[in-house]
Amino acid sequence: MPCDVPTFDTGFDHAATLASGTVTGVRPGGPAEQAGLRDGMQLAGWSVNLGAAHLPVEVTIREDGETRKLTYLPHGARVRGWRFERR
Repeated sequence: MPCDVPTFDTGFDHAATLASGTVTGVRPGGPAEQAGLRDGMQLAGWSVNLGAAHLPVEVTIREDGETRKLTYLPHGARVRGWRFERR
């Protein structure tokens, strides 16, 4: 069935984040910022299924000696697509 579906968008710069070890390139208003990520947070780990907008992104950050996990769906702009449903 035709419908609007979200594109895959984590809302931050993956390459720069991995290179620096800190969250980098968080886009204002994007899914990462809405989940609570901010530029400069220390990255402790992450789990992401590239291209899969229906699966959550998990980003673990370290602040003040404590770790915290943020989980959110990587939903970007919506585009016209197809959704398949089991009958």
